[in-house]
Amino acid sequence: MSNRGDDVPDRPDRGEPTGAEAGPRRRPRRLLWWVVGSIVVVVLAPLVVFSAYYGLIGLFARCSDAEKAALMEFRHYGGTTAEPEADAEGGCFVNPRVGDPPEDVMAYYRERLTVHGWTLDESDRQEGETSGVAFETGGISAHRQALRWEMIYEAEGGRTITLVVYASET
Repeated sequence: MSNRGDDVPDRPDRGEPTGAEAGPRRRPRRLLWWVVGSIVVVVLAPLVVFSAYYGLIGLFARCSDAEKAALMEFRHYGGTTAEPEADAEGGCFVNPRVGDPPEDVMAYYRERLTVHGWTLDESDRQEGETSGVAFETGGISAHRQALRWEMIYEAEGGRTITLVVYASET
């Protein structure tokens, strides 16, 4: 017994009160933070690097004067005039408003390109169906001197829903 009093027994281990059983050893919280931090780095690092890379390309990518001129030399379908934007691959594009049948859109661009001296290369059209709704994709490509011009569309239910027109220097 201790000299502090008769009701307090000796504590040989001096770390725990008498009668308490030793529990499992607690792992430091540092290990938990290390594991969580590693997961965050492994998952988010590629996303951050990818976003930064394409974000920086977007900051420095510019349309050349020739690409802009090619996209602005005639009005786009529906009378749309749009300021061309640079894309990450080094070209230039516009997104005209649409909603008409793809045949009308294709005919308009074929006629405009021919009138403005472009040589039509090819046209492409593919049809399919998803969830009972007919869809199609297609496009036109043309060239003139050192420029390439391309129109790509997606249509659903007989109406063009997406239209992108590209110009790039070859």
